[in-house]
Order: sequence, then C-alpha cells, then structure tokens
Amino acid sequence: MSPHDPGMARTTRNKPSATGFGPRLTALRMARGMNQSDLATALGVKQPTVSYYESQNGHPQADVLAKLARALKVTVDELLGHPGQPRALPTETPEARRIWKQFRVLINLPEKDRRTVLAMVDSLARHQPAEAVSA
Repeated sequence: MSPHDPGMARTTRNKPSATGFGPRLTALRMARGMNQSDLATALGVKQPTVSYYESQNGHPQADVLAKLARALKVTVDELLGHPGQPRALPTETPEARRIWKQFRVLINLPEKDRRTVLAMVDSLARHQPAEAVSA
C-alpha cells in the first residue's frame, strides 16, 4: 500500500494527541461493535488502511471521511471532533452493544422475516411494565 493510493491518508507532521483523529475513530468504531475488518469492508478498503487511519499517521481524504461517517453513523463533524449536538448511542454498555449488533443483522433478513422479528419484539415490549420499556 503506497501513500499515493487514492484512499490513503496524507501524513501529518503534528504530534499525535490522545484526542486526535486516530483515537476518536477507534472509539467510534468500537462503540458500534465493529472491528477494523468490519469497517474496512464497509469502506471498500483493506484492514491495514483502517489501522493506518487509527494509528495517527495521517487523516483520510474528504471522500473517505464521508464514507467513514456513513459507516459509523455519525456526522463528519463528529468524526473530526468538532463540538455539536451530542448523540445518544444505544451502545453504552456491553449488553446494549451485543443487542444492537444482533439487531443490525435484521437489515439483511428477507422482508417477511424482518417483519416477524419486529412484531415479536413489539409484542414483548407491550407486555412489559412501562419502566422496563423506557429504561
């Protein structure tokens, strides 16, 4: 992989910081239950490219930033660390991450199966006390 690859980041001369792009990208990826290979697949690149972005050796080009933001379901501003409206993530606990990851599988199910699973979840939710559903 050469630095002249179209998706490759340009290197920076700035000293990396703990709040820099690389650690932020890693944290966002992990919060969504993704490994580097998952993110690489979503971007259409190889895993070492994601590792490169996370290692603070450089920053992705603008078109790759947009793909990263879409894959991680954040705005480019959030990805770059610009303050904005905080987004509530449904993946703040390991249990929530596990459940969220299972629900992501629903997207790939046939429509009929997806409707069946969602109807079952809706039915279960209706039979729970209000406190349990909103928690």
